[in-house]
Amino acid sequence: MVHVKAGVENLEKSLYESQFALRRFDAAALGPACQRMHDAAAVDIAATLPAPDRELTAELTAAADDAHDAAHMCLAVLENSPNNVVGEFASSVEQAEKQLRVATSRVERILTDRAPRDAYAEKQ
Repeated sequence: MVHVKAGVENLEKSLYESQFALRRFDAAALGPACQRMHDAAAVDIAATLPAPDRELTAELTAAADDAHDAAHMCLAVLENSPNNVVGEFASSVEQAEKQLRVATSRVERILTDRAPRDAYAEKQ
C-alpha cells in the first residue's frame, strides 16, 4: 500500500498544480505540471497496479486514465492545437480527482479494517 499511496500523492499534487496554473493562465507552470500529471498517471499509478483490492484497482485505473487523457489535452493546448480542449481538460482533471478521492477513501478503509484492535476495547 505504501507504493500506492506515493503514486496517489504524486498524481494529486500534479492535478492541483495543473489546475492552479490553468486558473492563473500561467503557461510556463502549466507545461511542467501537465508533464508531471502524465508521468504520475502513466508511470507512478500504473506501476502500482493491480492494487491489493479489485475495487481500488478500478478506481485507480479510472483516475489514471482520466489524468492521462487530461495531460495529453493540456500538452496539446500548449502546442497551440487547433482543437479547443480546455473545457475537456478541466473535466478530465475533475474526474481524475474524484476517482482519486474514492481510491484514497478505500485505502483508508482497508487500512483501518486491518489495523489491530485495541486490547482494552476487546475486553469491553
